[in-house]
Amino acid sequence: MKVKLLEFKNFEVKISDDVVLIKEFKTILDRDKSKDKKQATKYFTYIYLTQDPQSPYANFTEEEAHRTALEDIGLKEVPDYVIEACKKYRYIVYNRPVLRMLKKMTKAMLALEEYFETVNFTEKIESGQRKGALLHDPKQLLAVMERASKIIDQVKLLEQRAIEELKTDTSVKGQQELGYHEKLMIGEQ
Repeated sequence: MKVKLLEFKNFEVKISDDVVLIKEFKTILDRDKSKDKKQATKYFTYIYLTQDPQSPYANFTEEEAHRTALEDIGLKEVPDYVIEACKKYRYIVYNRPVLRMLKKMTKAMLALEEYFETVNFTEKIESGQRKGALLHDPKQLLAVMERASKIIDQVKLLEQRAIEELKTDTSVKGQQELGYHEKLMIGEQ
C-alpha cells in the first residue's frame, strides 16, 4: 500500500501524519512556529500543486506550475528547504516506472509543442554548403507531426496505466472514498 503524504480533500490540501517521518517535510513544519501552521500549509499546498500527478497543474510545465502556484497561494517565492521537499516528494511519488515515464513523455511533448510555436519557416542557413536553404524543412516537420499522433496515443496509454495504479493505491485504504481529483482522473466524477 502506498501512503499519500498530501491529498486534496474538502477544498484543501490535507497533510498526512507520515510527513514528520521525512526530514524535508519535518523541516517545513519545524520552521513554522505558529500554532495553526498556516505558512507550512501554504508550502505543502505549493508542493502538492507543483509536484503531484493528480494536481490540477499536472500538465503544466515546471515553470508554469511554479508561477501559477505562487500566485494562487499568495506567495512571492518559496525557500530552498521547500524546493528540497519538492524534490523528495517528486522522488517518492514518481518512484514507479509508469509515472516516471509519463512525466518524461509529457515533458518531451511540452518541449515539442514549444518548438512548433517558435519554428520559423522563412529562416535560412547563413553559411556552409547549404547556405540559403531553409533552416527548418516543412516536410520534415510534417513527418514529425504525423509521428506525434502515435506518441500522443502512447502517452494516453501510459496515463491510463498511471490512473489504474493511482486507483489501486487509493482504493486499498479500507472504506475510504476516492477524493475529487482521483475521481476526475479515473472518470468517476
